[in-house]
Amino acid sequence: DFRKYYRKNVQLTGKYFVKGKDETEEILIEDISKTGIKFATLKPHNFFRGDLVELKITLDTPMKMEVRTRVKILWIIDRTVGAQFVDPKLLEKDLGLYLIK
Repeated sequence: DFRKYYRKNVQLTGKYFVKGKDETEEILIEDISKTGIKFATLKPHNFFRGDLVELKITLDTPMKMEVRTRVKILWIIDRTVGAQFVDPKLLEKDLGLYLIK
């Protein structure tokens, strides 16, 4: 599996928020890269491929930094979801160092 950017396997917690559907739930983040993320929802979700979803990710750093970002859902298999960051440039500062450690 060749990727343009390094994908870091992680076990992070977070939440997703679907505006307009008033939906928010906990998620487990499985991997993350400079441009995208894979996560699993703990309960059935109500979003679809192409939807824009806001994520709150808690990094496993000593400060437990929280990162908020919007993603576009690319694929869904049951409760596992692959998504692309809507504006990855905004995340470079927060995720850049995290991804190389």
